[in-house]
Amino acid sequence: MKLNTLLLVLNLVVVTALAGYLFWQFRTDKKAFILNQRVFVSYEGTKALEAKLSTLRRSYTHTLDSMQQMLATSPNTDLVGAYEDKRQQYALAEQEMSDKYTADIWRKINQHVSEFGKENGYDFIFGATGDGNLMFAGDAYDVTDDIIDYINQKYEGD
Repeated sequence: MKLNTLLLVLNLVVVTALAGYLFWQFRTDKKAFILNQRVFVSYEGTKALEAKLSTLRRSYTHTLDSMQQMLATSPNTDLVGAYEDKRQQYALAEQEMSDKYTADIWRKINQHVSEFGKENGYDFIFGATGDGNLMFAGDAYDVTDDIIDYINQKYEGD
């Protein structure tokens, strides 16, 4: 009788372990994807960046236009060199500002996507960039619009 009880307990342990293993292996992960470029373009922070860059460009253009008018009346070679130096300086400053803001925006987007994932119980949120990282996903997994709404609610005019 003891052998039968021992075998029964042993079978129960093996079946329970096997069931647990199978449950663990076949559990469904909650996963989704976003269209990175669409999120970036739709983010309010990106729109604010574009406004700042536009203001900066207008200021630079005004200064360069004034210098160009001076060149038209006085073709001084020193002035031509100063104009070219200023134009290159402005282009570099604009590129540096754009790069800095773009990096800041992606940092904030990534932070908000992470928060969204945690708050909504996602195991994975993939980013589709069009470069082959995510070749296909069903529309049911696309949470791009949800992410855009979420990050724009989190945007505080940073």
